[in-house]
Amino acid sequence: MGLPQLKHSGYTLEDWKTWEGRWELIHGVAYDMTPAPSLEHQRISSRMNVAIANALEEAKKKTGGGECEVLAAPLDVFLSQVFFNRIWSWSAIP
Repeated sequence: MGLPQLKHSGYTLEDWKTWEGRWELIHGVAYDMTPAPSLEHQRISSRMNVAIANALEEAKKKTGGGECEVLAAPLDVFLSQVFFNRIWSWSAIP
C-alpha cells in the first residue's frame, strides 16, 4: 500500500463534501487514499478489535468504568481544525 497522493492545496471542508471516492483533507491539502483494505486485513483487524474491546471491558470492571470505547468501522472525526476521513478502531472523543 503506497502513501496517499497529494492532489492540490487550499481545499475546504465544503469542497471535501462534494468529492467522490476516498479522500482525506488535512490543513487544506487533499489526499487521494488507497483502495479499501484486503479481506485478510479486515479479518486481522476484526480479531484485534475484539481483543482490545474485551481488554477494555475488563479494565472498566476493575477500575469502575470509563468513557473510552473501541470502534470497528471507519469514522469521520474533526480534531483541532484538522479533518481525518478515516480513524480505524480508536475511540473518538466528541
